[in-house]
Amino acid sequence: MMLERLIVDGKEIKQAISSSSKKSDQENSSNNDMLTLFKKLSDSTNYYEIPVQKGLNVDMSSYPHMLICGVTGFGKSYFTNYIIAMASYKGAVLFLSDPKNSDLALLSRYIPEENVAVSTEDIVAQVEKVYNLMEERYKLINELKLKDDGDKDRFSDFGIPMALLVLEEMGALTASLDKKQKERFNKHLKQILLKGRQAGVEVILITQQPNSSNVPTELRDQFNFRVFLGEAKAQVKPMIFGDGHEYIERRFDIGEGLYMLEGKTDNPKLIQTPYYNGKAFKSIYEQVYAPQYIYRDNSDSAYMNLYTELSGTTSDVSDKEDVEV
Repeated sequence: MMLERLIVDGKEIKQAISSSSKKSDQENSSNNDMLTLFKKLSDSTNYYEIPVQKGLNVDMSSYPHMLICGVTGFGKSYFTNYIIAMASYKGAVLFLSDPKNSDLALLSRYIPEENVAVSTEDIVAQVEKVYNLMEERYKLINELKLKDDGDKDRFSDFGIPMALLVLEEMGALTASLDKKQKERFNKHLKQILLKGRQAGVEVILITQQPNSSNVPTELRDQFNFRVFLGEAKAQVKPMIFGDGHEYIERRFDIGEGLYMLEGKTDNPKLIQTPYYNGKAFKSIYEQVYAPQYIYRDNSDSAYMNLYTELSGTTSDVSDKEDVEV
């Protein structure tokens, strides 16, 4: 009886291990498929072009600022995660602000902690830091122009990576700002929105309600790509897209809504944001987010030499190995 019991238990254990292994293999296969698809999407588009849907690629070097709004549960977070992951995979450096300390804050496991702000004061300070980075880049680009005999002009012409400032839950943030913080925050954000494109400093702002309390009109008007996911109320549509537009009449599924892209659309058009397996997507975070923070040493890099000189910083990663993705 004891032998039979051991054999039976052994068989059951073997079956359990086999089943678990099969499930693990399936998950690994799904993760690999997701990474392969992600790479294909990235490789099929130009520098900092974000593939959104068939016929719609958003070039963030030309249309740098995004306003993403929508009804709760219609996919704002999914869409935002996709956008910043794709931008990061293409080499963008991220600065994330998450006053609710939720999804975006978790990315501090993959990018430098100092690039993720949660508290109100830290978020205000981070926006100011990105503003200062933008000003340093203008000095840098002007220096590089003087040394270059060609017609280079854009940040990307000099190998400068895009810097992407992501402001999550704008409503929660503005509600927590005191008068001085709000003035400081709006002052620096406005300048980034006005001047950021040439320096490669871009902004994604996410909010449920794009009213003037959450996003002042003078700031809202600077966003080139605007999205509302779900059904926007009649009084909300002009806040996002402006007056005098014709709207599609239909029911929207999760991940669907309307968008306008400056200079490309006369009226809001249907957007169907990318659908992906969230669990599998998380499994590729390390390969999507980490590599661009490893400095690929190049002693002839005018960008790094001048950036070090202008910013007063030194690189401590020259001895790190390149990471292949």
